[in-house]
Formats: sequence, C-alpha cells, structure tokens
Amino acid sequence: MLSTRIEQAIGEKPSFEGRSSKEVTDRVAALLAEPITPETAARIAIANNPRVQMAYAELGVARADFLDGVLPSNPVIHAARLVPKAPETDILKYGFGIDLMSFLNLPARRNAAQGDWEAAQARALGETLMVAANARIAMIEFIAANQNLDLMRQANDASQAALVAAEAIFAAGNSAHLDVERERLFAAEMALTLRQAEARLIPARERVNAALGLSEAQRQSWSAARRLPAPPDEAIAVDAVVAEVVTASTDVATAKAMLQAARAVRSTSSLASLLPALELSGERERDGIWKRGFGLGVGLPVFGLGTSTRLRAESAMTVANANLASLELELGAEARSTAAMAEATRQMAIERREVILPLSAQVFTSTQSNFNAMQLGIFQLLEAKRARLDAGRMSIDATRDYWIAQANLDLLRQGGRGGSQPLAQVDTTQMPKPAAGH
Repeated sequence: MLSTRIEQAIGEKPSFEGRSSKEVTDRVAALLAEPITPETAARIAIANNPRVQMAYAELGVARADFLDGVLPSNPVIHAARLVPKAPETDILKYGFGIDLMSFLNLPARRNAAQGDWEAAQARALGETLMVAANARIAMIEFIAANQNLDLMRQANDASQAALVAAEAIFAAGNSAHLDVERERLFAAEMALTLRQAEARLIPARERVNAALGLSEAQRQSWSAARRLPAPPDEAIAVDAVVAEVVTASTDVATAKAMLQAARAVRSTSSLASLLPALELSGERERDGIWKRGFGLGVGLPVFGLGTSTRLRAESAMTVANANLASLELELGAEARSTAAMAEATRQMAIERREVILPLSAQVFTSTQSNFNAMQLGIFQLLEAKRARLDAGRMSIDATRDYWIAQANLDLLRQGGRGGSQPLAQVDTTQMPKPAAGH
C-alpha cells in the first residue's frame, strides 16, 4: 500500500521494498549515470536517502504496538509448595488467572490500535514525500545556479574581449581615457560576479548530495541537466486543487486515524472508570486431599470514580476532532495560496522568457549599432550590457522560482506538506490497561 502510493507519486519504489542493498546500489548507479533532472533526483532520494529507510524502520515499532493492541492479555499461571515446620504433608498449590477486562475491551483496543497504525503509516508516507520534494527542489536550485554560472562566464568572456578592444582603440587615439576606465570597471565587476556564481555552485551541489543521500564515492560522479525546462503554457486551476489536496493529505489521514483511536478510548472510559479490573481465577490445592475452586476478582473504585479517566478520554477526542477540522481549513488555504503562487510565478517566468528577454536583446543590439556609429557613448553601451545581463539572470531566477513553486504544489497534491506545523498529539495510551491476572 505505502510503496504503491510512493511509486505512483514519484515513479520509484522505496529502498526497503523487497530489494537487496546491491539492487538499490545498482539502481542508484544507473540513475546517476545520466544527467540528473529534478524528477530523477526525487527517484534517487526515494531509493537512497537514509531518512526514507529511517521512516519505515520506525514503522516496525508502530507495528509492534499494533500487535500488542489487538490481543488480549495473556493468562497467568502460578504454583507454590508450602513446607510446614513440623513433618507433615507438604501443601501444593497452583492455579491460573485470566483478565476478563482485556476481553471486554478488545474491540475498542483493536480500533485504537488500528488508528495508531494508520497514523504511523501516514506519517511515514508524508516524511517520504518530503524527502523526494527536498531532493527535487535542491536539484532545481543547482541547475539554476549552473545556468547562472554559464551566463556569468559568457558575460565575463565578452567583457574581457570588450576591454581588449577598448584599450586598442584608446591606444590608437580614437577614444577617451574615461571610456577605457569604464570598460575596465565593467570587466572587473563581471569577473567578481563570476567568482560569486562559482562560489554559490558549491553549496548548491552539497545540498543535492545531502538530499539524495549520496556516499562519498557517489558525490563526484554525477552531472545535472544543463537547463531548466520552460514553464508550461497551461494555466493552473487554483480552485480545483483544494479538494485534491485535502483528499490526498497524509496529515488529514493521520488526524482521522488519531480521531478513530480517541473514539475507541472514550468508548471504554465509562466502564473502565467504574470497573477498574475484572479477573477470573482458578486454583487447585493439596492439603492431605485435593481441593479445587474458581473465583472472580473485581476492582472497586473506592478512592475515585474514574472522573480523570473519563475526562482524559473526552478531552482527547475533542482535541482530535478540533485537530482534524483545523487541518482541513489550513490545507484549503495552503492549497489555494500555493496554487496561486505557482500560477503567478508561471506567468512571470513566461513574461521574462518570452517578452523581457527578447526585448533586452533588441535594445542591446540597437545600442551596439548606435555606439558603433558614434551616436551613443560607452556609458549607454555599458548600461545596455548590464540590462541584458540582468534580464538573463532574472529570467533564470523566475524559471527557478516557478519550478520550486510547482514542486511545493506537487508535494501537496501527492499528500505531503512542506513546512507544516506539527500535529496535535492525541494520547491514545490512556486506554484502560487491565491488570495482569494472578
């Protein structure tokens, strides 16, 4: 169930799903052999990131708790030999005890255990989806940083060539010294900007390494796609996203399971508060002759009528109800705002790519022509160069921002939730625990 949901969302089975460590290593190596896209990064993280393995290893503890919750208490057998001081016949005594309350509470205990188990599975799924989303976003940021680096290299090369030409023109006596100094300043700025772009690429690559869970041997062996794809032309239907997000949400699934567990606890709280224990016992004793008999033990609420037990169960269910209602409201608002942000960044990225970037190129070309015809000065030409460079950088940044917003929206649609507040924890351990039999 969990692995199927993950495979449908990410396109990759988690590493724990019936594969040996060698199979996982070979699969990761095959994915690393090709230039990595954001989608490939998510698949590698699902197969390789230790956080995924940790999330599902913790399910083993939850499974053990589930098995404890669906079974009644074990019977207790006891035996004793009483040796008198005088030489008389030894007294042999043995018997058993069965906790009847554990049988009476069994349906409710099973409902509570089932709720806790479903909540644990939903939390593990949410953690896994978050690992995949983090890997996807880290790769988007790395590819954008790499694109910016390429752009800065081209700008630096062009500025150095322009400086050489300006110095030659000045040496020939065809330009002013100020013009050369401006070209020299621009070239120095481009060289510094290039170094900054190179420096930004290092932490961006390390974030990818961490998000993908790569070993030291794997960290230097991968390459990324050279460019982010253009944003799609199709608009995002904001209103249609809300129902999809609430239905898929692992947080909502967790809250519903916690509510189920809290209801199960409350269903037995009244009986448990008035009847703390109920035990059936049987004994057989030899004191010269064999004697046997059966007994029934009942716990008496002498020092309290279980008010705290009922109050705790009622309050836990109220918290669980409120938690579910608040989550559905919050998710609706988060879905709308995330979808609206993705649509806004999509439109801005398209505008920068298809309108502003071509216009800046046209302005630069016209300015260059006018400069060559000596109708404009070097200052206007440098301003046009800066404007064209800024347009290129902002186009890359806008495309990056769109794909990050889209990754956050996809995470919500798959059932995860980025940066969510922790769920209110409903204490389902307060199910009345029957005392062990004697």
